Amino acid sequence: MKVSQTVNVLTSKALQNARKEKGYMFYSTGKKSFGDLYPPRKRCEKIKHLDILNEVYFDMTDAIKEKNNLEMEEYKNFHKNICEIIIHNSISKKNEVIKNIMRYCIELNGKKKQIEKDGIQKQSSTKWDSNSSTFNTVSNVSDTPFRDSEEEAIFEVIKGNVREYSNEFNSCDIGIILKCLIKIKRKDTQLISILLHHFFKRNMKFSQYGTLYVLNSFSKWKLLPQYENNFKLLCFNILQKLDDIEIKILCLMCNYVSSLYSFNRSCVANFIQRVCNFLVMKWGTRTVESAADNGITTVWTAESIHHAANACARVNYLNKEMFQLWKSLIEKRVSEFSLDELVSLTNAYSKFKSAEDANFLSLFVLIAEQVIKKSYALKPRHLSVLANSFNNACILHEKLFHIITDMSLMHISCFEPKQIVMIIHSYVNIGLLNNRLLDTIWNYAGEFIHEYTMQELSMLLQAYTKSSQHREIFFNQLIHRIYSYITSAYPFLKRGSHDSEKYDHQRYVHISALLSREDYLSTDLTDEKLPLLFYFIYHQKNYCAHQVEHHAGDHADHTDFVANDGRDELTTSNETTCGEYNSYNKVDNVHVNKVRNEKDEPNLPTFTYLINEKNQRNGRNSTNSDETILGVVPHYVEINGELHGKASYVLKESTDCRSVIMWRRVPNEEAEVPLPDGEKMENALIKHISKDINATLLCSVIYSLIKGNCLLQYELLICLSKLSIIFLRHFKSTELANVCVALSQAYIRASDENDRQNNIISRNQKEEKLNNPTQQTSQLTTNYANENAEYDEMLYNFSKRYLIVCIHFFDNVEFYLKKKKNAFTDVYSAYKFVTSFGSLRMDKYAPVALHVFRLHILLIKHLSYLPLQKMVKMRKA
Repeated sequence: MKVSQTVNVLTSKALQNARKEKGYMFYSTGKKSFGDLYPPRKRCEKIKHLDILNEVYFDMTDAIKEKNNLEMEEYKNFHKNICEIIIHNSISKKNEVIKNIMRYCIELNGKKKQIEKDGIQKQSSTKWDSNSSTFNTVSNVSDTPFRDSEEEAIFEVIKGNVREYSNEFNSCDIGIILKCLIKIKRKDTQLISILLHHFFKRNMKFSQYGTLYVLNSFSKWKLLPQYENNFKLLCFNILQKLDDIEIKILCLMCNYVSSLYSFNRSCVANFIQRVCNFLVMKWGTRTVESAADNGITTVWTAESIHHAANACARVNYLNKEMFQLWKSLIEKRVSEFSLDELVSLTNAYSKFKSAEDANFLSLFVLIAEQVIKKSYALKPRHLSVLANSFNNACILHEKLFHIITDMSLMHISCFEPKQIVMIIHSYVNIGLLNNRLLDTIWNYAGEFIHEYTMQELSMLLQAYTKSSQHREIFFNQLIHRIYSYITSAYPFLKRGSHDSEKYDHQRYVHISALLSREDYLSTDLTDEKLPLLFYFIYHQKNYCAHQVEHHAGDHADHTDFVANDGRDELTTSNETTCGEYNSYNKVDNVHVNKVRNEKDEPNLPTFTYLINEKNQRNGRNSTNSDETILGVVPHYVEINGELHGKASYVLKESTDCRSVIMWRRVPNEEAEVPLPDGEKMENALIKHISKDINATLLCSVIYSLIKGNCLLQYELLICLSKLSIIFLRHFKSTELANVCVALSQAYIRASDENDRQNNIISRNQKEEKLNNPTQQTSQLTTNYANENAEYDEMLYNFSKRYLIVCIHFFDNVEFYLKKKKNAFTDVYSAYKFVTSFGSLRMDKYAPVALHVFRLHILLIKHLSYLPLQKMVKMRKA
């Protein structure tokens, strides 16, 4: 007996030494640790886990199987048993690398968990012995650099081995390595680039787990748009291999791909749609009764339903047939779902809005009952998502919201800023305005005001408006944060950028020529390019109006060549007019002392003309050398015996009045300028801005700011009006109508405020004149503000600026609506357009209001009496 025990001990030691010599264990510690993420649950799983203890992640065992199957195909000419012997009893160099990195990651995670446990124990020990805790802290700090340097050295060795044997890896090997890096949260860009390069090589065999883990790396590390072409190729390969992929893997792939929706909407949405259609065709015909009642194991697991529903909800692909199938499966097996999965499912089904209309009310009630049973495990994330989901589904489950209120008050200090916004927005929308949670949570919302995104700020503003709150300090903080958020991201909208609001034709032509270059949008938009792009889009309407005026002037018979003093024409000896210049009749900025420098522009041609008798009788033989004639050379003119045409010059009359010297050639500002593609420029700017703001968000902010709050924030309104001009063609008809209604109301109030300030100015001027009749008017206008506290110069200037920008917005809306030839789907949008234009009380907007009215003449009858009465009043006004 003793001899057998001795032999067993020696055998085990020999095996360990053999493994070490083979390089099987590259990185090891004395303490064994289990694989993480998915612990074994059943007896068969525990037995299976003992075989791979501390060598393979338990949730990656299926991937290792697939890896072995791919390697067996390399020995397809051998017998199957021989292949298994070769694989299990010989370790290639590339397999050593994979096992080493997996062992390294498993034991590194085990060490980190142990360090976290030790840290918790030391924190608790500080209550009893502060001296010992101080000593332990110092020793830990001294050990940390050594441990980090050791781990870094080992990782560098593994990294070098991966680089060396990367040519031998198959697709599953590469996926496994990337998954290991994800588990230790190690994003090494150089290693990722090498692995992806080899993964997308030609003739690489398809691996479902390798593909899954590569998609996971795209999702976890946000590798788009850097590897966008690789991502598209990967999605294409998956769609070609749908029949070879298990359903649980497909659902998980959809979940990973959907997380990249913001980077490439069309590609991601198309992928999810095609995969879901495939699932419906292949598995949707299997009834729930045959799967559950007859004892047949269904292909739809709880995890698969959760992942697929979450993916469809993210990309807003709401396939009713598939969601009905999942609803039936969930109702049959609701006890199998975890709390995380139940909460996620409520969020997915809430995308259908009203649960009663979509026939999902019973599902929400059932999930609410399960959540109430597990309410002891609710966390802030669960609470905020549940409140938001039941609000979107229009369900006020009193018992559930009572638990959400109690648990939220208990964990209120643990809420993240986004979760606080979701709770406030949900409670206000659902109608719980007097709930005790709201009174407490508003104060916490103000503490995180500088951490909110634009969407969260919009939700806060909307909730504040609907709840009829009167928190002046919070409201001012919120408005200031929205303004600073917009202007810091887009400086061309700032207060000091007044030049962008004024139209300068020469500047617009110059910017248009710059934007017309093919390489202008080839690179990223910089802070220098954005203001030019904004100026071009903002003043497109002004440029079109300028061109209309210019062409109208072209058709008039302008055949005279007029000097600055407005005298009659000068003609050549051939009675050929020297005019035909495009609206250059009067130029105010010509200085007579600007004479050509012969050194700068020598050898310029001259042409002479004879003064006809008419001009001589009119006294046009003056020898005043200070006279300057500015104009455009006609289409064809004789210069030094040659015909020259379509050129623009500045002409100066010589002292003898018998020759005109061309002394400077200038670009013809009135000629047709090749403009860049306006739609392309607009889309480029909107794509840049859409990272933070979109049309729906902008509409929500404007409507909440004006409709629900009496105080006008002019600085913010000016920025929002400018953004509305940019997003004009991207608004839905209802959104644009709401924006017009809100801005027109703000215009009325701003106009009244501006008139009030003007009345104060005129009143103060009259009082000053009566008191000081000898004082000059210029001094009066600078001193009245100090003597009358009612006058607010800043308010006057900002209200005036807003009026100008607002009119410019409505000019663009007018230009946009006149092109409309079809009626809107919502007749109330037409009603809002007509009333908003009518409230401005400007005759120039009457044609566009009448145009909108005519488009909807057959639909107007569906309006109630009050809207019709208001439209009639606006038309009469």
